Amino acid sequence: MRAGFNQANTMEIQRILFVHNALTSFVRIDRDILAEEYEVEEFGFSSKFKLRPIQLWKAVKRNDMLFIWFASWHSLLPVIFAALQKKLTVLVAGGYDTANIPEAKYGNQRNWFKRLVTRYILQKVSHVICNSGFSMRETLKAAGISANKVSMIYHGIPDSGIAPSGKFDMALNVGNVLEENLLRKGISLFLETGQLLPAYKFVQAGRWQDKSHKKLLKYVSSNVELKGFVEEEELRTLYWQSRVYVQPSLHEGFGLSVIEAMQAGCIPIVSSHGALPEIVGKYGIILEDLTPQAIAKSISLLHKYKFTPMEIRDFVLNNYNLKLRTRALINCINERNCRVAKS
Repeated sequence: MRAGFNQANTMEIQRILFVHNALTSFVRIDRDILAEEYEVEEFGFSSKFKLRPIQLWKAVKRNDMLFIWFASWHSLLPVIFAALQKKLTVLVAGGYDTANIPEAKYGNQRNWFKRLVTRYILQKVSHVICNSGFSMRETLKAAGISANKVSMIYHGIPDSGIAPSGKFDMALNVGNVLEENLLRKGISLFLETGQLLPAYKFVQAGRWQDKSHKKLLKYVSSNVELKGFVEEEELRTLYWQSRVYVQPSLHEGFGLSVIEAMQAGCIPIVSSHGALPEIVGKYGIILEDLTPQAIAKSISLLHKYKFTPMEIRDFVLNNYNLKLRTRALINCINERNCRVAKS
């Protein structure tokens, strides 16, 4: 069994300061998990120029511990304040904070200053949680810390309670559209593939966060659709209708949209990068290379795929459900003993 927090603290945890710089779906899930068990105060950062140090110091003081998402600029001051006040800190790492993808201009590890900040934070916190084995290895490399200080706990998602049915010849990709994601998440690559398979529908859904979506308009055609932001109900419908979900990323610390799609019975076609092969397991089709031709070939060979939509869904329910994530997080905090969580 892995060692727990470095600092001894027998005080019962009742109040948690939940720190983040964006309330994404996976961050919100953890906040809601903790709020079921503890009194949670949320402290969100929206700008490097609005750090609110006085409010933050007081917030740290009135809580028993800090739970922080990602080791970056927004977590530096909370970690310093927690150390000064001798408060426990648990930090979830393994995304842009530990990544180094220069071709996509992505990751804190590309820049010496950001790299030092990330390393300092990871060394200073009481314990680190990673969402995949890949992220755990990447974090250990970036931080230079003992493996005893890091735990791996997979993400969990709610069960929709709906069995997969009514699949169409449709390929789906979900992700916010911004300049770095065109390459890093393979959005351009996905849409370009639509030109090679005119009988297949290609749909990309995700909020347009800058003007880079204009670069994608050249791919739009009778079988290629650029939807932009969609509400949760429409996204759920897209998942249920799509036969295949494509994620040709250069880096993924986990890949939440992939397992959301798999829960709906979509066949996952993913790159060999990051945590993607790990999370899809034997149910995923791993791309030989990141080209439109490779994606088109994988789709054209789907008739040889041996798993049913229900088998794909069951894999997600058994490995990435909320109960597993909840139990692991609560045990980590209550027992001060984070360890690798196994399903």
